[in-house]
Amino acid sequence: MESLRVEYIVLIETKNSFCNSVKSFNNLLSSNDDIKIEKGNVIKFKDLTLSYEVQTGEVNDKEQRFFHTKFVCKEINKIEEYSTFLRSVRDIFFKITGKQPVSLWDDISLYYATKAYPMIHEIENLMRKFLTKFSITKLESNWIDKNIPEEVKTSVKSNSSNNDANYLYQTDFIQLINFLSGKIKTSSVSGLLDIIKGTNNVSELNLDELKSFIPTNNWDRYFSSIVEFEWDYLEKRWRKLYDLRCKVAHNNFLNKKDYDDVLRYFGELKPKLQTALDKMDEVKVSDEDQEELAESFAISSNSYYEDFINDWKLLEYLLVSLVAKLDGSDESLLLKKGHNPRIFMKVLFERGLIDSSFVMKFDHLRNLRNDIVHNLHYNASENDIRMIYPTLKWCIGLIKGLLGSLPNHQ
Repeated sequence: MESLRVEYIVLIETKNSFCNSVKSFNNLLSSNDDIKIEKGNVIKFKDLTLSYEVQTGEVNDKEQRFFHTKFVCKEINKIEEYSTFLRSVRDIFFKITGKQPVSLWDDISLYYATKAYPMIHEIENLMRKFLTKFSITKLESNWIDKNIPEEVKTSVKSNSSNNDANYLYQTDFIQLINFLSGKIKTSSVSGLLDIIKGTNNVSELNLDELKSFIPTNNWDRYFSSIVEFEWDYLEKRWRKLYDLRCKVAHNNFLNKKDYDDVLRYFGELKPKLQTALDKMDEVKVSDEDQEELAESFAISSNSYYEDFINDWKLLEYLLVSLVAKLDGSDESLLLKKGHNPRIFMKVLFERGLIDSSFVMKFDHLRNLRNDIVHNLHYNASENDIRMIYPTLKWCIGLIKGLLGSLPNHQ
């Protein structure tokens, strides 16, 4: 850029002949002792020299006059002094009108946006690279297609002609963070309450078991051990960077503070993401983890899925607890073996604790859960979930009742 042009338009009430000419307007600007208006459309501000134009006219049917000002700075290296001058001008306008002037053109914003964009572009594509490698090397080959959040799918450009294109390279900047933000609840909170109710002494509680009820996100679960970078720290900066990216992308005015923030967030995020990418081989994802990842992405895809899936997990947990108590087994061992709920249903059916009606209801719930979690093309509506929810609650209540009828169960 060879020069920096900034244009404002300001409306001034002209009652009692106040500021109704260019001369009086210039006098208004000159009320700041640092601003000197010279012949030849030149303004001096301290050590800064600017070109200056002003156009004025009456506003139709109002006792107002508009002043369209143009300031041009040809000394790019004095952009900070130029910004200080513009702040002084805006302060004058605000004191007179009670409003900030309308900005019509701002090359200062363009200057900073041009410098900020390459950093935003680089960090955005580094995140895409990171997520793509994670999904391809650590999860099953069609993991992206099976588990991509609904909000991410809808953000993909609808006119994309390449059906094989990687979703991660077509999704919006802000949606990328949703792949890492999904909270995984390894056990239902209701299950935690059952443990506490069944305990007579705090010494009987297992700390590791209690910790398993703490929701975690995909970043903390897989990368916190190899990168010293907490999830809240990452998410907060990514979302702030997204707001700044929107300013750049949508021609909103970007100032030096905004640019400095982009520079800072870029400097904080890039080395951490690069470290996570470089240490990807250290990340281990088990078959059971893949299932929980699928659930976490289903939860993030629609808000009304969350309660359904979490209550489904409670039902599964209660089934395991019931079978474990019937057989005198350790339920944690049953869970670690990668349980199949259908097996536990068979045990309960053969012992006459449930009937075929319960089995049919359970199978219907299980099929719905599997469609939500694993079927890319399935989209249950909020009404679908609301209609099936009484059945889910009824199943949970029945299993809780059976647990409550067992000896020594509190």
